Amino acid sequence: MLRSRVLLAKGARDEPADVAITDPAELDRAWVRCLKVLLDGGGHPVVATHDPRLVEIAIALASRYGRAPGTYDLQLPYDARPAEVRRLVATGERVRVHLPWGPQWYGHVARRLAEHPRNLSPFLTSLVPKK
Repeated sequence: MLRSRVLLAKGARDEPADVAITDPAELDRAWVRCLKVLLDGGGHPVVATHDPRLVEIAIALASRYGRAPGTYDLQLPYDARPAEVRRLVATGERVRVHLPWGPQWYGHVARRLAEHPRNLSPFLTSLVPKK
């Protein structure tokens, strides 16, 4: 059986309105529909979101589809709450941390900070070396 990894990402994207779902509730519903298809298939979904509610939905759906942790991954952004990452790992979830890199990293980080201004302080703090 083919065990391809498929990344299902929900986050800050800069797409034109004529090709993107712009209603947040409809976007969440579409994301969940896609997740169900991936969990029902034979691949290894990588579920990427910054939304804690969608993380919990993903875990519940994985259980409903008979998926054990390790047959899918959760991917959280670099600026995710560290306590939440530790909590998920402690429950047996496999968690990846998304760290943007490459020529588009600046635009990605700028969009994330614009979307969630509360993340500016933790982001700046993370740039300063700890003693």
